[in-house]
Amino acid sequence: MQDHRSLRMYEPLKINNFNFSDRSNYFEIARRLKFEISAKNIGLPYPKGVSRSEYSEYFKFSIVRNPWGRVFSWYKNVMRDPHHQKIIGVDSEMKFEDFVIKYAGKGALRTQMNWLYGFNGKIGLDYVGRFENLASDLMKVCEELGLKTFSLGHELNSGDNDYLPYYTPRSKEYIADVYTDEIKIFGYRFGD
Repeated sequence: MQDHRSLRMYEPLKINNFNFSDRSNYFEIARRLKFEISAKNIGLPYPKGVSRSEYSEYFKFSIVRNPWGRVFSWYKNVMRDPHHQKIIGVDSEMKFEDFVIKYAGKGALRTQMNWLYGFNGKIGLDYVGRFENLASDLMKVCEELGLKTFSLGHELNSGDNDYLPYYTPRSKEYIADVYTDEIKIFGYRFGD
C-alpha cells in the first residue's frame, strides 16, 4: 500500500503558526481526520503525528523530482496499469499531451510543495534531496541519521526515462506554469 502523507499530516498544529489564507491547510487537516477515522474503522493503528518536541528533534527530509520527468513517469506508470487507469478514469489510448493538460497539478500530480510545506507555508524539512541524485542524497540522509548506507532497489523501472521527445511546446509550458514554485525553488529546468 502506498502512503503519501504530507509534512502537515505529522506536524503539530499551532494556531499561531497556521496560514489561514492557504486552502490546502484545511484540506490537510481534513485528510488527517479521514486517515485517522479510516484506520480506526478497519482496525489499523494510525500514527496521529508526533509531539512538538519529537517534531522539532526529528530529522525531516524528502526527495523531489524534476516536474517534467515526474509527470512523464507517472503517465507511463498509469498507462501500463489498468487498475490506475480505472481509478483515475484514463483511457488506455490517451496521448501524453492530453494527460498533461488534464492531470498535471491534480491528485497524485499535485505540486510537490504540497508535501513539503508546513502549516506556515514554508518548507518544514531539514533536508530536501533530488531524485536525480538519489543514491548520493540518500547517503547524506544516512550519514545525518548515523545509519549504515545501503542501495535502493528499482521495482518499477520502465527503461525509457528520456521525457524530452514526448513534450510538445504546449505541454512543456503547461508543466512550467503548473509547477512554477517548485521549478523556481529547486532550480529545475526542462531537460535536466
